[in-house]
Amino acid sequence: MFRTVAIFFIIYGVFGVLFFLGLLNDFLVSDKAHKKLLIWSLIFCLLTIYIYFSVGLNGFFKNGGYFVGTPTRLIHYQKGISKIYNWQDFMGNIEMNPKKHYITFYLHTNHKEKVDDRRYMICDIVNLPYVDDVLQIERIARKRINEHRDTDKYIF
Repeated sequence: MFRTVAIFFIIYGVFGVLFFLGLLNDFLVSDKAHKKLLIWSLIFCLLTIYIYFSVGLNGFFKNGGYFVGTPTRLIHYQKGISKIYNWQDFMGNIEMNPKKHYITFYLHTNHKEKVDDRRYMICDIVNLPYVDDVLQIERIARKRINEHRDTDKYIF
């Protein structure tokens, strides 16, 4: 989804350039009274184009990190920071969409909320966006989760 937003910002930047060229044409054919207003319009337009286009390019080429699955844990490395998740901490609920190439894992946490005399466990989420072969990754992950599942651990 983030790449879709990045593409929107890039397209907005292109339309901003066209708008800028229209303002530049008005600037070249206008009289001296309107040139000061047009100069500020050109500066504002260029600044807006720069911001949207740079945000779009940055978002389009942003690296989401690397995931490595071992027999005992899932490791996520991004920008020098490693997060390690043990397979026994996963709930077994996996959402996936092969067409959009993403997988979402839910992890157990010790954080519980009490609402109307009922206790609810709050889950952490691990997203794997833009992955190839979603079904094979899901099958292997589900196998690892079932191998390390402790059924009595999270009953409360």
